[in-house]
Amino acid sequence: MRLRTKALAAVAAFALIANPALPHQVMDHVHEVTAHAHDAYSSLAAEAHRGLGDTVPGGTAHTVAQPAETGSYAFTVRNADGSPGRWNPCQIHKIVVNPAHAPAGAIADLKAAVAKLDTATGLRFEITGRTSAAPTSRWGTAAVRGGWAPVLVAWGSPGTGPLGTNGEAGETQPVWVRNADGKQVFVSGEIVFASTVTGYTPGFKAGTVSRGALMLHELGHLAGLDHTGDRSQVMYPQIGFATGYGAGDLAGLKALGAGGCLAVPAP
Repeated sequence: MRLRTKALAAVAAFALIANPALPHQVMDHVHEVTAHAHDAYSSLAAEAHRGLGDTVPGGTAHTVAQPAETGSYAFTVRNADGSPGRWNPCQIHKIVVNPAHAPAGAIADLKAAVAKLDTATGLRFEITGRTSAAPTSRWGTAAVRGGWAPVLVAWGSPGTGPLGTNGEAGETQPVWVRNADGKQVFVSGEIVFASTVTGYTPGFKAGTVSRGALMLHELGHLAGLDHTGDRSQVMYPQIGFATGYGAGDLAGLKALGAGGCLAVPAP
């Protein structure tokens, strides 16, 4: 089982405040802490990827810097045949939202961003309800009523769940497992937005550093995209250059939604 943390950090600068059209200068500070899990998944030769120093009990960890990829899009994980790890396109993937600490209008922006992700991928992510569940860096690794936990989206202060303390505006931690066919299948995850970060305009307005673009970026990570070195794409590790998914983003997202049904292992 694998977890991967993806993050954006916003650095407030006077130039940004004076000219909101400038992009948020964000640090590519994403790190992985890799731990070999000694639990029920060890028979699958599973590894758990956790961000910000969270490790699996009994595991040994090391930290690896995660730079942005070159090209117009990149995948978080690939199978042995080179195809991307992806969500099962033949089921609905539920999202629950903890609205505590969310800024005004954020839920509406999230619904619009999820609709854009569904259109781009052909996958079916649906916001199915609200929850009081608190973000945790272990979200999605345990069974909930016999299945995988729904995706959790929440807002919090630095240090909430997988959200670091280095000024991240948002952080995404997808969970994927290897099925019996040897394919990497995404099964759950969480996105946590920083309730303390300011400077993002509501919606998806072009020419601004928009909250919508930030949400599209984090949802792109949830779907299976990594950072790209192409600044014209939303998955570039700076928010402000692109307001919506670019051609590269769309090509990557389309690939993540392509292909037949996937067998999803039980938790």
